[in-house]
Amino acid sequence: MDVLEYRAKQLLARDGIKLPSGGAATSAAGARDLAANIDANFWMVKAQILAGDRAQGGGVLKATTLDEVEECANRLLGSHIVTRQTDANGELVEKIYVEQGCVGLRQFYVSVAVDTLNAALTLLAAEHGGADVEDFSRQYPGKVFQQGLSLQNTPGDGIGDEIIASVCTHLNVDNTQQLSQIINTLHDALRKHDATLIEINPLVLTTDNEFIALDIKLALDDNALSRHPEFERLKKDVAQTQFRDREQSGFNYQKLNGNIGCLITGAGLALATLDMIHHHGGRAANFLDLPPSATAASVANAYALVNDDNDARCIYINVVGGGMLHCNTVADGLVQAIGHKPPRVPLVVRFSGTGKDYAERLIKNASIDCDLIGDYKTSVQRCVALADAKPNR
Repeated sequence: MDVLEYRAKQLLARDGIKLPSGGAATSAAGARDLAANIDANFWMVKAQILAGDRAQGGGVLKATTLDEVEECANRLLGSHIVTRQTDANGELVEKIYVEQGCVGLRQFYVSVAVDTLNAALTLLAAEHGGADVEDFSRQYPGKVFQQGLSLQNTPGDGIGDEIIASVCTHLNVDNTQQLSQIINTLHDALRKHDATLIEINPLVLTTDNEFIALDIKLALDDNALSRHPEFERLKKDVAQTQFRDREQSGFNYQKLNGNIGCLITGAGLALATLDMIHHHGGRAANFLDLPPSATAASVANAYALVNDDNDARCIYINVVGGGMLHCNTVADGLVQAIGHKPPRVPLVVRFSGTGKDYAERLIKNASIDCDLIGDYKTSVQRCVALADAKPNR
C-alpha cells in the first residue's frame, strides 16, 4: 500500500528524519493559513497523489506570496494530474501539501527497499536526485550505489560503519554522521513499520551543510497491516484516492503497461494467464484476480474497472469454475455489467470447469458481443491478435 507524501513525512519525522516545515490542506484558504504560519522566503504547494512525476504533470508549484499560495492551491485542488504513471484521466487531487521552500547545494537519492529476489534488503544511493532519477539510473547504472543488507539486523542494530563509509565515498560527501543517521533511520523504519520501500528523493544538502528530505515515498506491506492498527487512517486516505495498485471491493487489481485488459479467477490462473499472453507476443494491461468469495456484484465492478482502462485494446475474461466460485456467478456479473455498459473494445471470454455450460448459455442468451472460446491457448492468441489489430486511442 502506497502512502501519500504528507502521511509518509509525518511518520518519518517522528522517526528522526529532518524535513522542511509543512502541512496538508483541503482548501485554498487552509493552504494560505498554513503558509502564513511557516517562516519561509517561498513555499512549495504539492498535489497529494500516489503517482510519481508530479512536477512534470504540473502537480508541484512554487509560490512567493500568500496570494500565490492560495492561487496555486485553487489550481491544484479538484484537478487531475496526469503523469507517466497514470492513465489518460490522471489522478484526482483532494489534498495538497504546503511546505517551506528549501534551496539545496546538491541533491541526492537514498532508499531502502525489500529485495524479494535475494531475500534481503537493498540500500540504493545516487549523487543525483530529483524527478529524472529513474532515467539517470538507466543511463548511468554505475553511478548508483547498491548494497544488500542482512535481514538478520533488527531495528537499532545499525547497518555498519563500513557500508556508511562506502556510501559517503560514492556520494562524495563528508557529512558522514548525519548521512549515517538518515540511512540507519530508513533501515530501522522499514523494519519497524513493515514497509517494502522508503525512498527520499531528493535528499538535499543545504548551505548549512545539513541534509533535508524534500520528498519521501513510503510503501507498506499490505499483508502486515493487521499488525499496525495505527495505520488504519492511512487505509482510509488510500481508499479515497485514485491509484494504480490496490485492493478493490472483492478483488485484487494492479495496473500494468500492456494493452490487453484481464479479468481472471484466482491469483495462480491470473499469473499463468499473464505469462501465456506474454508467450504469444502480447502484453497485459493489468493484473486482476477474482478470489473464491467473489460475487456477481464484485465481478461487475471488476469488469467496469477493466473496461474503463484507456490502455486496453482488448479485454480477456478467463474463468475456471470450481470450489466456491462457479462460472455461472461470473457470467451473472458480466451480464449485469455489460447490460449497463457494453465493452468499448473487443471482448474474449473463456469458461472452464464448474458451471461452464450454464455460463456460456447466459452469455449467448444475453446477446453479448464477444468471442466465446473454450480453448485456453486459442483464446489467448485471439486476444493478442485483436489487441494488435486495434489502433491506439
